[in-house]
Amino acid sequence: MRKEEHKIILNDLYESIIVRNGKKSNRLRVISGYASPIFLRRVKKDFPSLAIELFIGMSQEGISKNDHMEFKSICSEFRDISVFYQVEGVLTHRKLLEFSSDYSSKVYVGSSNFSENGFFKNNELMVNIHYDVSSIFESQYQRSLKCDDEKVEENIKFYLDTAFEEKSEILYNSKDTKNNLLEDIQNYIYMQDSNRNIIEKYNTFSLEVVLDEQQNPHWKKSGINAWTVGATPHLLQTPKLFFDKIFPVRSKFKVVTSEFIFEAELRGDFHKELVFLNGNIYEYIRGKIGLQEKRPISREDLVKFGNTKIKFVKVDDYLFEMIFCK
Repeated sequence: MRKEEHKIILNDLYESIIVRNGKKSNRLRVISGYASPIFLRRVKKDFPSLAIELFIGMSQEGISKNDHMEFKSICSEFRDISVFYQVEGVLTHRKLLEFSSDYSSKVYVGSSNFSENGFFKNNELMVNIHYDVSSIFESQYQRSLKCDDEKVEENIKFYLDTAFEEKSEILYNSKDTKNNLLEDIQNYIYMQDSNRNIIEKYNTFSLEVVLDEQQNPHWKKSGINAWTVGATPHLLQTPKLFFDKIFPVRSKFKVVTSEFIFEAELRGDFHKELVFLNGNIYEYIRGKIGLQEKRPISREDLVKFGNTKIKFVKVDDYLFEMIFCK
């Protein structure tokens, strides 16, 4: 028996499995009950030369339209990525990963879905085993269709997160409902995992509203101040915080504050701009800091206000809470 076989991995799953094997493999095959396009994009970004086949085994229960559109977008963008939905047979809840190169392969089984929750947030376990899984993948392939197959909509139910959309309509008219929704969001975050340190590490982050002149000489006409040159005001990616690793790419998502629900998306070169589609982020910040005149907001304005950063809390892949206060 090889030394690593049957070794239970309980912690640092991404580093122990994805990073360790992604560096020396050229192919990854995955069967997972559920999967996240955000996580798939993360793996591809970290390992650009890794070809990936992802089989989603519980897809007959339904897949969100946002996830479906993002899976198709990823497959279109990367020719060496294929995503399959199971469309017949008994639902598949197993989790199986096979890394392979020209000379060897590594197989892992366990409880972790191919998602942020599975590899970062939840208490999961995975085991490295020595087993020929070719027949398992072949069987899964026979029961599946590619996510971009024209027949897939005949076999899979795609749904919207209607519960949240219903709350969104009420939110604009009821202060109590706003508070209740935000309380629900906070409760959801705390219930995600018993280890709050993990939640803070992966679900909470902050970014500078306006960089100083040394870091961004064009601050007067970029970011939230882009309106001065006729562009849409937006939040600009700051050093060491990569938007495309945090927010959905090529998909819209919601950003909730104590006053509004914004619809947002990433734009610009390398997805460095966070744009709010149904609101003006410049006017939102301007109102928050009490700036009477309409002019570019400087870092000094924010220092005087008492806060230069916006805090984000990730509720799920397509829902974020945004907090900006003293």
